[in-house]
This record gives sequence, C-alpha cells and structure tokens, in this order.
Amino acid sequence: MDIRLLFVVLIGVTSSVLVNRDVAVFNDGFRPVYAEYFDGGMDRRSLGATGFAVSIGLLLGYGLTTSIAVGILIFHSYLLASDIIGSWCAKSSKGMILSGILGAVWALAVYLGLNQINAFFSALPVDVMTPLGTLADYVIATFPFFPAVATAYQFGAKKGFITGLCIAVSYMLISKFGIFTIAGTKISLSAAGMAMLIGMAVLITFAMKAKSEQAVHMDTSIFDENTKRIRKNMLYIALNGGVLCVGTALLVVTVGMTSGTLTHQNDLFGAALFTLAGALGYVPLVYTTAITSGVFTTGSRFVLAAGMFVASANMPVISTIFVAFVVGALVEAFEASVIGMVGNKMNSYPELRVMGNHIRKAMSELLDVSLLVGTVVCGGALTGAIGYGGLGSLIVIGLWMLNKQVKKKFIMQMVVAPVTVLILAVLVNIISYMGLAI
Repeated sequence: MDIRLLFVVLIGVTSSVLVNRDVAVFNDGFRPVYAEYFDGGMDRRSLGATGFAVSIGLLLGYGLTTSIAVGILIFHSYLLASDIIGSWCAKSSKGMILSGILGAVWALAVYLGLNQINAFFSALPVDVMTPLGTLADYVIATFPFFPAVATAYQFGAKKGFITGLCIAVSYMLISKFGIFTIAGTKISLSAAGMAMLIGMAVLITFAMKAKSEQAVHMDTSIFDENTKRIRKNMLYIALNGGVLCVGTALLVVTVGMTSGTLTHQNDLFGAALFTLAGALGYVPLVYTTAITSGVFTTGSRFVLAAGMFVASANMPVISTIFVAFVVGALVEAFEASVIGMVGNKMNSYPELRVMGNHIRKAMSELLDVSLLVGTVVCGGALTGAIGYGGLGSLIVIGLWMLNKQVKKKFIMQMVVAPVTVLILAVLVNIISYMGLAI
C-alpha cells in the first residue's frame, strides 16, 4: 500500500472529525458563525446548511479546478469538504464516526481522481500537457512582488515602490551570489523566495512603525473563554497538524497554484518560503476569527510551510513522516497555545492586523492577473496546435471579460481562465479527431 494514501485518508478523517466536534474549521468565512451557534441562536441543521452555502462554491470553483490545473491537490479540496461533512453530520458518537468515514472517502476519491484526470490528458492525441505545463510560469515570475503591492495598498505608492525596489535588487543579488558550497554540499537559495521574504520584512517594518488613528483596537480579554476552549482541545488540534504536515511533506497536498507549481519544479524550499510568507498574511484573519468564535483552523498555513521545509530536506520516507508529524504537531500546538497572546500583540500594533487584508488582496489580484496572462498564452498554444492560431487566446479573454458582467457567478473570477483552458484542452482533441484541424 502506498503510504501516501494512508495520510490522504487521515487528513480527511481528522479534519472532518474536528469540524464535527466543533473544535476547528477551515473556511475563515464559516468560523465566525460558531459564535452564534454556541450562544444557541443557531441549531445544528442551520449550522450545516451555512457550512455548505459558504464552502461549496469555493470548493468547486477554486479548490478542485485549481488542483486540476496545477496537478497537485490544494488543501481547499480536502478541508472545505471537511467543513461541509463535519457540520452536516450530527454532533454525536454516530455523527463523529460518519463524518470520519465520509471525510476519508472524499479525500481518497479526489486524490485518486486527480491522478486519473492527469492520465486522461496525457493520453489525448494532441499534446495538451506541454501548454498546460507552462500555465503557471507567469505566476512564478510575479509572486515575489506581492509584498510591494500590499505595501502600496496600505501605505501608498511611494513606499510600495521602495519595497518593490528592495525585492528587485534582492532577486538580482541572490541570483548572482545565492549559490555556494558548505562541507561539499551545494546549496542554492531560491532567488524568488528570498526576495519575497525580504519584501515581507520591509512591509512588516512599515506596519510596526506606523501610527494608525483609524485602526480599531480590540480588547481580547473579553474572549478569554474562547481562547481557553481552543487550548483545551490542543491535543486534537496538534494531531490534525501532524497529519497535515506529513501530507504536505509527502507532496499529497499544497497551498495553491504557486506552491504547487514550485513543487512540480522541485523547488521545495521556494514553495516553503512562499507558503511561510502567505501564512504571515493570514495570521490576523485566522487568529481574530478564532479568538472571537472559540474555534481554531484545520488548515494552518504554518504547518503546511513546515511540511514543505521537511520535504526540501530530502530525507528517507520514514524519517520524513516522523519528523513532519512531530514538527507539525508542535507547530499547531504552539499556535493554539499562544493565540491569545498574539491577539493582544496585534492589538498593540493595529497596522499588523490591517496588513493581513492588504496581503490577501495583493496575492489575489497578482494571481488573477498572472493567471490570466498565462492562460491567454496557453489557450493560444492549444488552438495553435491544430492550426487555429490565437483563437484560444480570444476565447479565454472573451469569457473572462464576459464573466465579470454576470451577476450570479457560478465560479470565481480567478478560475474562469484556468477552467476555460481545461475545456479547450479537450475541445482541441475533439476537433482533431473529427478531422477539422487545419
């Protein structure tokens, strides 16, 4: 038996059970609802309906489609489904067992299904894997710049340019001097990853020095009961963290398009750095919603970053599993234990809490633009392979623009272009099979 399948199942089981026991949920938009549920203003049926409503669109429109595009399951594909399953099942012994079973079945199905989809594309007569393989090249090229965009959003264009200049210079210097040998071992630093971290350091420096009069201070002392509730469940939270960390170290789950692409390029250290930087941006949202609801997260990005760092060490499989589980459990336990302190510290530096919103916005918009550019090029390559030149580019950009005008969107704007090229990949083979290629 492939050991990876075991941890795929364990991710589904532990995350679904934690949701069912009201210990942790993944969706940041679902977590605050638990405050009303614990106060008696919402019954279990309503909680489950809410979990489905806020998660299903993101699961189908982002988690699964992005996973297919990048070739590795992003954690949304597992954990959003766990939110739905765990909250839908009754909070009872039977409900807990059922949620674990359903979580395992879902996790195993999407993991094995992704392999089948990739095998399907590889078997098509027209080569679509090469164009699809370049889909995220533009994402990789641009992702180190998001701290500069976030700085500009929060502190203005001038400081954004300063941060961008630091990123660009750092990228050049690390590319030139970031390869060296220690004790006979060649070490190559990721220029993109290190430049991004330097940009994050500049952004954090600006945030800590800022004196914001508009930031709202939060008295976290009123949430002592919630933080106690989280710490009380630390053992179960740590177990989930260990399992998720092992899954990441075994490369069965990743964070998103960028980290997944870096993983495919075997730049595991760069993927870890990107994941770590992204984790910092989510601290304000995750910790604030956890403090106000008494429910932690099943998908700590710090745990995922730790898993990627363990994977980059290239240890034997057994050692990787042991180290990743211990590290992941310790990281998750540490997060759960200090959440109240972090909330108070964020209150002392209110711009740090505001910073998270700007980081997420910058990441989202940069990813949106870079994905659009990449898919326009990819779409043109797909139709060009059967003699129709830039028709694919026309279709991608056309559907992307038209979807912006749709009031009730079936899928998120960000994934319109990737979904379009996946459909084009099938259509060009149908056109070729029908003898309509030029």
